[in-house]
Amino acid sequence: MDILLENISETGAPPKARLKDAKSAHSIYTTLRESDAHADQDRSKVQAMFDGDPPYNPNTLRSMGQAYRANLNFGEAAADLENALAAYTDLVNGVEKLVEVKTTFGDESERQNWAGAISEEFHKTLVEWDQFHFNFQLLAHHFISQGLGVTFFENDKDWRWRVCGIGDFLIPRGTQATEDRIEFAVARRVYLSHELYNFIKNPKAAKEAGWNVEEVRKALAALHKNNRPGDQSWEELEREFKNNDLYHSYARAGEIRVNHYYVREYDGTVSHYIGLRDGSNTDFLYKKESRFKKASEA
Repeated sequence: MDILLENISETGAPPKARLKDAKSAHSIYTTLRESDAHADQDRSKVQAMFDGDPPYNPNTLRSMGQAYRANLNFGEAAADLENALAAYTDLVNGVEKLVEVKTTFGDESERQNWAGAISEEFHKTLVEWDQFHFNFQLLAHHFISQGLGVTFFENDKDWRWRVCGIGDFLIPRGTQATEDRIEFAVARRVYLSHELYNFIKNPKAAKEAGWNVEEVRKALAALHKNNRPGDQSWEELEREFKNNDLYHSYARAGEIRVNHYYVREYDGTVSHYIGLRDGSNTDFLYKKESRFKKASEA
């Protein structure tokens, strides 16, 4: 599939960035979403089977005069899923240390002790993260039920990863199952309004990090205007965010659906962009060209 990224010019010079603008990014997302429509329906049917839904629609059988047919889900698929997940749980809980670290630090006679201490601390850091077991189980669930689970980092300064299924991580069909072969990817995410505001709370630091402060403000203002129409300035809205952020996120506003775009540049680096999922933003909410040195870092 042609994903409409900027190409090398006739002179042989590669573009600085392969993704032209926010409109192009959303156009590519729409194409990927449409091409995934049939697979999305299949994933829904598989999940319904795990959830205990009957194999046939009762209304359909009734309209065909076949209401007498057996239409039961005995939960065998859900049981098989639980048994498979148990094996992955044993991989984590059945070992003393998740990782054996090797180090070149210190004298050779001391390295074994240093390596053991680092391994123990690394293991402790992982298992004491309150979302570790949840994310690990979720990743295993996606892998077993859908054939693929995705981990990615939203913040290159934070080692804690995010997990999603292939339904929320779109890549061109036919892409090989290795990070370095992904040319373009979209991770669908949802933020509460106070979560998005926290990214731009310090405008100067936000701009240095890659955030388009004005574009984020527009997105937040539009969300609140849709949920409570009225003439309200950004200054008033920001004051309310600071004083009562949970009320605005849960009662007044709602969810802000965004797309994280990851684009592999010609030099192998990966650029990162964020835009509204409905494509209403005129510019990116976030833009950082060549943010990651390689795809596996993203």
